[in-house]
Order: sequence, then structure tokens, then C-alpha cells
Amino acid sequence: MMPVDILGFMEPTHSSLLVRLRDTTDNESWREFYAVYEPFLTAVARRLGLAEQQIPDVVAAVFAICVRTLPDFEYDRGKGAFRGWLKTVTQRVVYDHWRKTGRQIDREPLSNGVEPATGDDVWQQWDAAHREHVVRTALAAVQAESRPRTWDCFEMHILERIPAVEVADRLDLKVNAVFTNASRVLSRVRAKCAEFDEELSRA
Repeated sequence: MMPVDILGFMEPTHSSLLVRLRDTTDNESWREFYAVYEPFLTAVARRLGLAEQQIPDVVAAVFAICVRTLPDFEYDRGKGAFRGWLKTVTQRVVYDHWRKTGRQIDREPLSNGVEPATGDDVWQQWDAAHREHVVRTALAAVQAESRPRTWDCFEMHILERIPAVEVADRLDLKVNAVFTNASRVLSRVRAKCAEFDEELSRA
């Protein structure tokens, strides 16, 4: 089971990926944004039944809107989550694609800045799918930069919920070392999640 509960409460940070995207010349951050969200948007498009040859164009259209829009956003946790904004953008792109290709859809008109109502399970499950994707991406990134034994403490004690005493015995470590390593990795995972799931509003 994906341990999405490890996110805890995520506070906005100045290192947030979405904050960094306000700099249109920050190519590294834009590449990171694409690397994070291209797999997620591709999976959503596939679940919606788009043909494989259509998916790249739909995903590219979503990213084109992001490139035009995100540099002008101001971020405010009280005004809504980024995942909600991305959902609305993706819906607009998909519905526009369906109109052009002749697919019939039954939905409420989209209002500017408001998430539309829809009965489609894909859209209903958007938040959960986004959250799981963010956690998976953060876990992979932090694991890649962690020492193996440090990661093992986190994986066994936090993800697999094995008692620290047992983890210490398996890894030949002191119990306090297990707690310390697991806590440090957990903090880094939460910070990485916060980079991808910042909240925003129009300036």
C-alpha cells in the first residue's frame, strides 16, 4: 500500500518547485517539472481512453498552458492547491481534444478558475492519484540521494512499520540510530513532496 500518510502537514518553502518556475530562465526547474508531471499526465490520458498516438499532443498542450501561466502565479495556501488548478487545465485540454475529434461528452461548462463537476471516475480520483504520484516521485528522488543503510532504516521502520528494535537488530545498529536515520529521511521526503504540491492563487 502506498504510504501517502507520511506527507503530514506540508509547509510552503522558498525552494518550492512551483516558486522556482516563476523564473522562466530556470531551465533546470522546468526540466524537473516536466519529469515529475509528464508520467502523471500520461497515465491520466491513458486512463481516459485516449489513443497512444494522441497522448503526447494532449500532454504537450497541458504543458504549454503551464509554461504560459505558472510564471505569473502568486502562491497562497488559502486559495487552493496546485493539483486542483492542474486538474482544471487538463480537463479543458482533454475536452477540447474530444470536441475536435468528435467524441461526445456530457459535462457542465467550465468557469474560469473553478473546477468543473463531472461524474468521470478519473477526475473524481484525481487528488488521490496526484498525491500517490507525488509520494512515489519524492520517495524515488530521496532514495537516490540517500546512503543505503540510512534508507533501509526509513523503509523498514516508516514504510514497512517494523519496530525500531527489530530494525536495529537486523541492520546491526543502535535503536537511536534507527530513529535518527528514519526521521531524517522522512523530513526530506516531506520537503520533496512540498516542492511538488505547493498551493497557489492568481496574483
